[in-house]
Amino acid sequence: MKKKKFLNANIFAAILGIALNRYMSNKYGHNGIIVTMSVIVGITLSAYLYLLFMKQYYVVLVLSSLVLPFLILFIGILVNNDYLAAAGIILFLILLPITIVIVKKNRNV
Repeated sequence: MKKKKFLNANIFAAILGIALNRYMSNKYGHNGIIVTMSVIVGITLSAYLYLLFMKQYYVVLVLSSLVLPFLILFIGILVNNDYLAAAGIILFLILLPITIVIVKKNRNV
């Protein structure tokens, strides 16, 4: 039952993010996308601080390995650099299988 609630929350967050991004980009153009990504980065960093405060160091390490490429992608979009944005996507595709293997090995932590 807990996994179903978590899945529903993820689906809701994804749909909310898509709707927010579409609304902001239609209303403000490219600057709306930058503002939306800035808000998302702020929420992510505050979640990291909360997890660090709760002493969940392993969770922060795993999440940061997945979010770091998106921060690089965000910076690439912010400065309008396609190479940096592509580097963020490639880094995500490299780190995702590595992170999955690490999480499977250390599932009990």
